[in-house]
Amino acid sequence: MLKIRRMNLLTFYKQNIKIKNYNNAIRIKYNSFLEKLFKSLQLFLNKNINIFITLKQLNKNIKNTINIENNKSIKKKLVNLKKYEKNEFFKDGINILFTCSTKPNSADLLAEFISTQLQKLKRHNFFLKFIKATLIIFKSQNIKIKIKGRFNGAPRAKHKLIVIGNGVPVLTLNSNIDYAEKTSFTSNGTFGVKVWIHEKLKKI
Repeated sequence: MLKIRRMNLLTFYKQNIKIKNYNNAIRIKYNSFLEKLFKSLQLFLNKNINIFITLKQLNKNIKNTINIENNKSIKKKLVNLKKYEKNEFFKDGINILFTCSTKPNSADLLAEFISTQLQKLKRHNFFLKFIKATLIIFKSQNIKIKIKGRFNGAPRAKHKLIVIGNGVPVLTLNSNIDYAEKTSFTSNGTFGVKVWIHEKLKKI
């Protein structure tokens, strides 16, 4: 009996040591990233400007914002996005689009994400279909996205409109609308990205 107890204690201690080492490794990774970031900023700025950086976790409190029933329905709908899984923008896109559809003052984040991806990708229409399909799954706010440029390297510029929900009101005074505008520079010219997010109505 004593041997069995000792063996159980040894296995328990070994597991705890592994967990501690894993957590320490993660902390070291984060610290090394921050050190590289601060060193690069020092090289470019020569310590002339004071910069304050705030890091934000995108996935924080997701369980609190989604109900259990909604969580099940979202998981079923996310299966339809399997054709986008192999692309680089898939994981980051789902996290960013979820935060944009649930949290306030996130139009700038959405516009920045779209403009950076349009700069990298060549299949622009494929990417915009992913955005529309994902926002329809998470829809909790009225979102309007307007993009103008040469899609897929076409000779002429066109503008595309993505509207999620009931649309964004323009002339109502009591509506809270977050707006952002970004420009994406590509080899085929520039893309203009405009985003409107109609948040919950303010009580007057």
